[in-house]
Amino acid sequence: MRAQRTAEGRSHCANFADEIQCVINLLHQDRFVRRMELSASHVPSVVLYTDRQIKEIAAICFGANDHSMRSVMGFNKTYNLGAVYVIPCVYKNQALLRRRTNDHAIFMGPIFIHGHSDFQTYEPLARHDNCPK
Repeated sequence: MRAQRTAEGRSHCANFADEIQCVINLLHQDRFVRRMELSASHVPSVVLYTDRQIKEIAAICFGANDHSMRSVMGFNKTYNLGAVYVIPCVYKNQALLRRRTNDHAIFMGPIFIHGHSDFQTYEPLARHDNCPK
């Protein structure tokens, strides 16, 4: 069973430490996992996104010449998944309208996974090189 998972590029995570090791491995294998912050006193933090998400946010939230076409980026820290919180970034795509509601479609941007709600935890997300400013 273990040999088959390894051959398929999957691994078994028996505990939180195994899960962290799997994420560290993904930093080198998956373009969605972009950054991981490790410190002695905090649960590791992970930043996830695609290049397309960053380009769309830059264009839709920060790049539109017509300010009425810009979207506000929102963050929602309501998703608690055990030892970590998952904060998705969301924005409305002003170029798309939903037929049923006649409202703009909501898109998901970068995702931030963390275990603490303090400056030390959030600061790496704010200074991450590819995140829009």
